Amino acid sequence: MLTKESLTKLEAQQGLWGKILATTPIVMTVLATVFAGLSSSEMTQAMFHRSLASQLQSKAGDQWAYFQAKRIRGTTLESAVELLQTLGSASTFNADKLIALLDQLASTTPKESNTSSISEQLKKLKSLVLQDGKQLSQLVTGTAMAEPSRSATGDQKLIDTAIGNIAARKIAEDINLSVKPLSRAQIESAIKAAEQFSDQFSQMHEPVTGTASRLKQCLVALEGAMQSMLDPAPANPQVTALVQQIRRQIAGGKVALNEFDARRYRQESQHNRRVAELYELQVWQSGMESDRHRHRSQLFFYSMLVAQIGVTISSLALAQAKRSALWFISAFVGLIALGFSAWVYLSW
Repeated sequence: MLTKESLTKLEAQQGLWGKILATTPIVMTVLATVFAGLSSSEMTQAMFHRSLASQLQSKAGDQWAYFQAKRIRGTTLESAVELLQTLGSASTFNADKLIALLDQLASTTPKESNTSSISEQLKKLKSLVLQDGKQLSQLVTGTAMAEPSRSATGDQKLIDTAIGNIAARKIAEDINLSVKPLSRAQIESAIKAAEQFSDQFSQMHEPVTGTASRLKQCLVALEGAMQSMLDPAPANPQVTALVQQIRRQIAGGKVALNEFDARRYRQESQHNRRVAELYELQVWQSGMESDRHRHRSQLFFYSMLVAQIGVTISSLALAQAKRSALWFISAFVGLIALGFSAWVYLSW
């Protein structure tokens, strides 16, 4: 037999259960809305990082284009050097020897009208040797151009490993494993250091490059003057011999300049290649980040579906308890929505 006290407890329990039953659909609806918002946010992040990867790939493509252009230019210059050496029209370039030959030519043909241009270029060449003698010696050494010192970093080995995997065209899983330990800040720092290194290299050799440009202009002008002295042929055989020796020195100067430019382009192309490879790391990193956000979006979407199922079930339970047609209609609409979503997911 139920006492008054037990009835009061039962009513209190029913009241608490009723509150839980009434609030469950609301709570589940809020959770479903939150999960839907998180899913949409993660998908937006995935699209952003995929777009960022495309921009970074464009930057990497620019650096690869610089690399290819400089390598092609260097190869063209090397071919020109081989051609001049094969023809045998070039002597080993020596600025002092060229000046001596030009002085001898000027003293041999003092009355020739076309020697004024030669005298002008002779003055420029003497001034060049006097002011830029050190740079001229660097032009004809044939050794690799000095490079600035690189700053060693602790993550250099990780970066080199990841770059090596990309260059070796390993499978995506292996590349992702090597890129994953690297942070965005580490790669950005490496890119900044590589670009600064390239700029420092250009600045370091800017004096030599300027000397090479001035020497080339002087040699081109001398070559034209020498050709004018041979046409028509001078009557003095000594002048002809001097002109031929000067022309071989000019050809030797062109060989030295082409070799210098070939070395410079070869080294600069490697600097561009390094920057391009680092941008490729950023492309992979952004792609991985995009895939991670896309996967999280998918999981949050599933969480939203589960919450919607909970809303439908709790609505059915509330409809059963309240005997309310509106709650039955709400639960029925929820079931239709879930069934339609499952059909779309499995069929399309």
